[in-house]
Amino acid sequence: MFIYDILKIIIFVEMEEYNLNERDILSKLALIEKHLSGFNSCFYEVSKEFSPINIISVQKEASKMMKFVGLLHHVACISYTNTKEGTGGNIELDNSETVFIDINQDYKNDKEKTLAVMAHEICHKVLFVHGLYYPNNCIENELLTDISTVYVGFGKLSLNGCYNERISNSREWKGNQWVDVTTTHKEFIGYLSLKQFAFVYNIVCNVYRIPDEIKMSGLSRLATNEVRCSAPQYVHTTYSLSELRQKLRITQEQDAEMTRCIILIESIISELKLRIKKNHKQFNEDFVLPYAKCNNNEYVEKQIVATELFSKYSGLDNEKTEIICLLQKFIDGYTTNHEINNSILFDIECPCCGYKKQKGVKEQKELFIRCPNCGYMFLWSSNEKGKHQNNSKAYSFHSFFKKIFLLFKKE
Repeated sequence: MFIYDILKIIIFVEMEEYNLNERDILSKLALIEKHLSGFNSCFYEVSKEFSPINIISVQKEASKMMKFVGLLHHVACISYTNTKEGTGGNIELDNSETVFIDINQDYKNDKEKTLAVMAHEICHKVLFVHGLYYPNNCIENELLTDISTVYVGFGKLSLNGCYNERISNSREWKGNQWVDVTTTHKEFIGYLSLKQFAFVYNIVCNVYRIPDEIKMSGLSRLATNEVRCSAPQYVHTTYSLSELRQKLRITQEQDAEMTRCIILIESIISELKLRIKKNHKQFNEDFVLPYAKCNNNEYVEKQIVATELFSKYSGLDNEKTEIICLLQKFIDGYTTNHEINNSILFDIECPCCGYKKQKGVKEQKELFIRCPNCGYMFLWSSNEKGKHQNNSKAYSFHSFFKKIFLLFKKE
């Protein structure tokens, strides 16, 4: 059995508001909605014959309130007692269907305070029954309970009873004379301020589309003023599906366009990789395999193969040069303002068989690699060819045979 001192009363002193911002309250409302889904979106109406002085009337009203929030088989046992100082009421929380609630006897003649205490205590039981309860976090339980009073339909009871202001006049002897003294008595019930209650009330009314005339009826003067003042700032409009799509379109427009570009780039890269692989296979069939079949002493035959290769491949491919320039321009433009992972330079793939091997070639300008899987030899270049390439055929011929010599020289 758990007994809680759940309502705070402070007289003559302003109550410090718990630091709950808009997001905190919305999060707690969402949590309550998740646990208490299915409750009626209407306000509780107090019986016309209700009288806080008559304990039988209080018992009947408490039973009616419990049925309103779904506690159909529970029985309320209400009593006015001398509660601990600063406490408006107590409740015993257990799995029993008999609900014992104590109310501060000072409220016996105050309808609004009595109803506010009962609304709070009954919501304690509602949250406990539905599993929204933190054994080691009393403040969290209290804040959730205050907010839940509004969610389940007790909002007007909490708004009317959470704050009371009374002004008294008296005469006191001060400075060798009698002076008139005005004292403001401020009394708070609950853990939310009137402003915070009004905030929650506006949200709930807006979500359930409560008409303004129903929303404002039955509220006290102070509660009415606070609800009206907070409405322009706090009222939220629920979004329709079309509005949500429009919001998503605005926030995701650039990401969608970037994704489209990436998909197109990936498609282009895939096509280029196929063309490069095809070229390498053709080069392998036209030159590497025939050259490798020649005996080491057949210098003339090797020269013939090399000459035929040069006549076939020595012409510069303008399309490839243009593609390389475009790719290099994109890389230079991106890397100027962004860091990229250079580990891709270590992942070398054989253009013929697709075998991959991690090899550190980052600091080398160009390197001939023999594939350990299929034996194909190919050039790996990390030099920016587009910036330094000499287009003359003489240079191409000299460079080509220099590479051939490096490729096939005896180890």
